[in-house]
Amino acid sequence: MNLSLKHKDIYFVGIILLAIGLPLSMFIMSISQFILLGNWLIEGRLKEKLLIFRKNTLALSIASVFLLHLLGLLYTSNFNYALDDLRIKLPLFILPLVFSSSPQLKMKQFYIVLFFFIASVGIGTAMGMYRYMHMQAVDNSNIRDLITSISHIRFGLMLSLSIFMLWKFITDKKSELPFSNKQKFLFGLVLIWFICFMFILEAMTGIILSLIAIIVLLFIYIFQHKKIAYKLAGSLILIAIPFTIGTYLYYEYLAWFVPKPIDITKLETHTSHGNTYQHQITCEVENGNYVQTYVCMDELEQEWNKKSTIDFTKSDNKGQDIRQTLMRFLTSKGLRKDADGVDGLSENDIKAIENGIANEMYVHKSSFKARIHQTLWEVNVFLNNGDPNAHSLLQRVEYMKAALDIIKQHPLIGVGTGDIRDAFKIYYEETDSRLWPEWRNRTHNQYLSLGVAFGIVGMLWFILILLYPLSFSFVRKDFFYIVFFVIISLSMLSEDTIETQAGVTLFTFFQCLFLLVKASPIHKN
Repeated sequence: MNLSLKHKDIYFVGIILLAIGLPLSMFIMSISQFILLGNWLIEGRLKEKLLIFRKNTLALSIASVFLLHLLGLLYTSNFNYALDDLRIKLPLFILPLVFSSSPQLKMKQFYIVLFFFIASVGIGTAMGMYRYMHMQAVDNSNIRDLITSISHIRFGLMLSLSIFMLWKFITDKKSELPFSNKQKFLFGLVLIWFICFMFILEAMTGIILSLIAIIVLLFIYIFQHKKIAYKLAGSLILIAIPFTIGTYLYYEYLAWFVPKPIDITKLETHTSHGNTYQHQITCEVENGNYVQTYVCMDELEQEWNKKSTIDFTKSDNKGQDIRQTLMRFLTSKGLRKDADGVDGLSENDIKAIENGIANEMYVHKSSFKARIHQTLWEVNVFLNNGDPNAHSLLQRVEYMKAALDIIKQHPLIGVGTGDIRDAFKIYYEETDSRLWPEWRNRTHNQYLSLGVAFGIVGMLWFILILLYPLSFSFVRKDFFYIVFFVIISLSMLSEDTIETQAGVTLFTFFQCLFLLVKASPIHKN
């Protein structure tokens, strides 16, 4: 009896450690899973546990994604990559196996796990804020380095999840674990801080997915509420959110990228030093000004080489043509691309340009408005068929095109578990892709990534696995799972979430936590 109690304690501690490790430490994330599996094996009753696992359709559905990767070994050629991929994907099998055949957590224990997760996210934000305070303004291009334990995108997803968890703690009046007003006030302060840090981190994915989750919850609220007044209020908010955001982005785009028409024949033809200007009306625009007007390359080169240690013909610290970075930066400040323009730059401006910052808006350590501007700039370049290299959004479009073409070549069962990277490499070479070699990556879309590896069959199977839990009524009423489902499933449109250890553990842990670990009306052990 005492031994059984110890195993339960170790099991609970293992879950807590995994919740702590997700935002803070890959090592803790890994060691916690060894603890859970080791404790599960030492406890014994393996036949009984395996039988319980086999009868749990939710656990089997999650584990079947790992089985999909095992089947992909039958027709793969790169076994080194395949075996490494299987190692990364092990949580897809281990966690459903252990969690489904172990005792479910009581509601108090479930909330304790969430508290440890939120607290660990909070520690991550504090560490990130410390780095932020010691970051130089001209190094803002490294804002993603505020989070060093995992990808800043994954951390943004965890921030979003934590925000909704805190909101549930504050607003839920029917909770089995009621909170005092003082506790709710503290939760509110943490929630506000998490929102602020998400903007500091410029976690666009997390912000966008949080807004979509709010819209989905409003849909559910409108559908479930009986009072007309509440339905009407919810509907108005539902309409207002996308309308307000869309209007803001539209007018910002007009202000930044649609300059007023100019008559090129009436522009000044010579610099103050008597040299000739070149004027071209192109799609390149910064802060409402044309990049290719008032350009005197000779003066630019001469004056720039006086002020900078990076030669005018070389690349900036981000690998971009420093001439283009300089011209964009000058244009953003409303300066001409001549000697007088370069002379008007401060030392901080020079450092910023050397670091690849192409607009004065990006000089600040963190500016969400600048992040929006950068995204809209890439949209503008995309609409005008611009160069995708070194531009995240445009590169993703190229990656998606590549993935779709590879799927067309291997539509049924894909290229296999280990050949996905090789398939992209071959595709880029055969099509003479305009992406530079350093930017030729696999697709940043989990669905397409699985489509390349396992064909349309594998991709559709994964989508069915995601949708399957929604067939259970208790899941459809579960606030935590609905929020998690919206955030994680939509994040996979722009990220190959389960292709990294942190991503696959995040996905599997919360799938298991909400579907298998928390006490629910079905699948009780």
